[in-house]
Amino acid sequence: MNLDMSIGGRPERLAGLFGALSDPTRLKIVRLLLDKGEVCVCELVERLRLGQSTVSHHMAILKQAGLVRGSRRGQWIDYRLSSPTTAEQAIALLRMVSAGRPQSRRAAG
Repeated sequence: MNLDMSIGGRPERLAGLFGALSDPTRLKIVRLLLDKGEVCVCELVERLRLGQSTVSHHMAILKQAGLVRGSRRGQWIDYRLSSPTTAEQAIALLRMVSAGRPQSRRAAG
């Protein structure tokens, strides 16, 4: 996988992307958006069993990283991934990195 071409370009962008995905709650949000396409913040609050301000904080981090965008619908905001392909590639890379760690420790021991 060519990181420069497929998920982002500059190291600063990649660091922001992976920083945003380093939280389990934000990973759940991204996976839910991958599955459903678009989700109301009210549904995220319900599914994650978190307060609206906490969900909004997580969404702000994902927006800042360029992973999601939202559109207002009355008092609610509907969120969707900015680029599902980028999110899928980033999650796949995180899986590869985390899968490699236990294997390398076992091989060394």
